Amino acid sequence: MNSKIRKSLQYIFFGNIFSKIISFAGSILLARLLFPDDYGYLLKAQIITGFIQIVGNVGFENFYLQEPIQSEEYRKKILDITSKLRFLLNFILFILQFLISYLIEYYLNSPIVARLLRIFSFIYIINAITQINMYILRKELDYRIETLANVTRDLASTFFKVLFAWLGLGALSFAYGALIGNFLRMLVFIKHKFYLPSKWKNHDPDIFKKVIFFGKHSFFVGVLSYFNNQLDKMFVSKYFTNKEVGFYSFSNQYSLMPFNYLAAPFASFFLSYSANRKENKKLLFDKLIQISKILIFIFTPITIFLFFYASEIFHFLFSDKWNQAIPYFKVLLLYYFFTLGIFYPFIGLITAHGRPDILTKISLSRLITMLLILSLALHIKKSLYTFLIVFVIISTFFYWIKVHIGLKFLNKKLWNVFFRIKKEIIAFGILFLFTSFLKEFSPNYLNLIIGFFLILTYLTVNKNILLFLINYFLNKKK
Repeated sequence: MNSKIRKSLQYIFFGNIFSKIISFAGSILLARLLFPDDYGYLLKAQIITGFIQIVGNVGFENFYLQEPIQSEEYRKKILDITSKLRFLLNFILFILQFLISYLIEYYLNSPIVARLLRIFSFIYIINAITQINMYILRKELDYRIETLANVTRDLASTFFKVLFAWLGLGALSFAYGALIGNFLRMLVFIKHKFYLPSKWKNHDPDIFKKVIFFGKHSFFVGVLSYFNNQLDKMFVSKYFTNKEVGFYSFSNQYSLMPFNYLAAPFASFFLSYSANRKENKKLLFDKLIQISKILIFIFTPITIFLFFYASEIFHFLFSDKWNQAIPYFKVLLLYYFFTLGIFYPFIGLITAHGRPDILTKISLSRLITMLLILSLALHIKKSLYTFLIVFVIISTFFYWIKVHIGLKFLNKKLWNVFFRIKKEIIAFGILFLFTSFLKEFSPNYLNLIIGFFLILTYLTVNKNILLFLINYFLNKKK
């Protein structure tokens, strides 16, 4: 990898670690200041905002990201059309969510959810300004400004969420904190990078058609992805109490946290890298495998530790009022490991090769399957835990299908990935079994000592990956 890619990864990694440590500390304070009902209100608001946000993410900018740039003039024409469409769409979404909030308030009698929606709606206007500038930098594999902007957003959001929660604003703390954080993020982009489009009459109709085609299929993917991503929450909100919804939301948030902190910040980089390197299929596949091995190396000890010591962690950090969320937390933790923790680098291959239409078909198939099987599961047994198990199995299956189809563009299959990472998977299994035995049959003091040596053994066995990471992020030559 060249120096620009190295620097981009370093900015993403260190910036993300710094901001997420603060965010995690803030989340602990929020869990102590707020109650399960507050997380229930937030989840209900997110069901609506999630739909509108994904509709807004129609992929105009992704067209620019994957499109080979023929000249500076061609580049400017794409950016002009893309930025104008983004401003128009986000303004429509702002109006739409604002109006929906009043329907929620007066017809469903949910004033807190309605207020959350109104506050969140202003973020669409803010993001319309930052979006195009962000993708210009991503195309160049330059993540310095974006990382700085994201760190600013995360720190400000965390501070103001905790402050407002302490002042007694309850669930509204999430919305006010997010709004302030995104506003400051926008200011960072404006200061360092601001693209101003030319007049609309100068647009190229051929490019416009291409952008709209890409956006159209991304829109379908967005709508279907929304229902796929929120379907479990819709079922939970409909069939279970607000308190149970809160436990489910809380467990999902914290089980996803390690992957959100350590993998998700690299999502756009994986997509940009795949789009820029897609012509060299073998090299791209080898690099993605290397990244996958690094992710497994990082997430194996984290996942196992959190899984077996969830009770102690919840008691220490969040207090006993969240104990009911622990079984859901453990199931979701393993689910995210076997999807995001292993295959995350491969998930953007379909988009990187300019085929959002394939994603539409996969998303539609998943949605129909989910609706049928989850409805049947709840009809047979109205148990939140059983519901979650069924949801996780179906989700994992379709996640792997998406990866498998993406790998076909590299003339590979899913089993090729499993074959290349089999040692890492075996190491996970062995460490999982040892820790299970350790937790079950050894006293606490011996438990900690043996656990420490298990981790040392794991690091020693994987010393090549560990040394690679140390050398890479310290800018040393291997």
